[in-house]
Amino acid sequence: MDNHLHFIIHVNPPHSIDSINNKFRSFTSKQLLQWLKEFQLEKISDYTSAMHDRTYQIWEPSPLCVEIVSENFFIQKTEYIHNNPVNAMLVKDPIDYKWSSANFYETGDPSEFEFLDCSLFEE
Repeated sequence: MDNHLHFIIHVNPPHSIDSINNKFRSFTSKQLLQWLKEFQLEKISDYTSAMHDRTYQIWEPSPLCVEIVSENFFIQKTEYIHNNPVNAMLVKDPIDYKWSSANFYETGDPSEFEFLDCSLFEE
């Protein structure tokens, strides 16, 4: 998607979803700002923040985090994520979207997403 992303993660103790989310947002914000400064300086003003403690704001302040409580809920959320680029008319088939795990789930080919692990939901 061009303006947001969805992902499902499994959190192992002692980590928390909040700590992982904060680290992810911090790391990716720094990386994106560095990239913008190097390659798209004219676009960096799109991320100017009105907040007093920062110059730029990449992510929305309060991301939606939902706990996956069942296998059916996991399937529902995965299908929603995979169909998001189709609904946005970016592709006709979820497996055609380069930044989606749909092809991995369809074929089991880990070449693009070697870090994915479906073993938690296998029987």
